[in-house]
Amino acid sequence: MWQNIVSLHLQAYKLMKDRQHRQAYDAQSQLLTTFQKYYAADKTRNYPVPLFTVIITDLRLIAKWADEGIAKAGGERSLLNAASNQIRACTPVRADRPALLWTMLPIVNQLFKIYFYVRSTSQRQNSTIEAHTTFSS
Repeated sequence: MWQNIVSLHLQAYKLMKDRQHRQAYDAQSQLLTTFQKYYAADKTRNYPVPLFTVIITDLRLIAKWADEGIAKAGGERSLLNAASNQIRACTPVRADRPALLWTMLPIVNQLFKIYFYVRSTSQRQNSTIEAHTTFSS
């Protein structure tokens, strides 16, 4: 399991270096899925929160980077929303143990960062459209 996680992490960074946006996101997404399945299989085991935080932070950052690269190429931005859904799926069903509450903190933090980034991006796009319409009239 750990060999798979490390290899997926290294693969994601190699793909980022090679500017392969979608493939880098897919590798990091698969890493989170593998990590989540491993810890979901045993209900008595808690997520190692520092490692979990790094994984979901990297997923958000790679999704943001990939969306920007895809948008420059004329594609549709969708990976940040997909990352948001995948991170949201990591939320423990019942947070009745203190360790699960600590797991929820990085999830909420990353979701807020995604929300505010998407919100500011859409506001910038709307203001650009309004400015363009005003100047062309």
